[in-house]
Amino acid sequence: MLQRSDTRQRLAAQGTDLVAMPSAQLAEKLRRETQVYGDIIKRFGIKAS
Repeated sequence: MLQRSDTRQRLAAQGTDLVAMPSAQLAEKLRRETQVYGDIIKRFGIKAS
């Protein structure tokens, strides 16, 4: 999907940076980001509406 030129162009137009990485590295990145954003949500008491 991401190898398609039209898909890459649409994502680039939205300001998305495509970065290829091994699945283990992606899993670690997602774990870290979940922790960071989870802490922010808890700190500010953000609730889903």
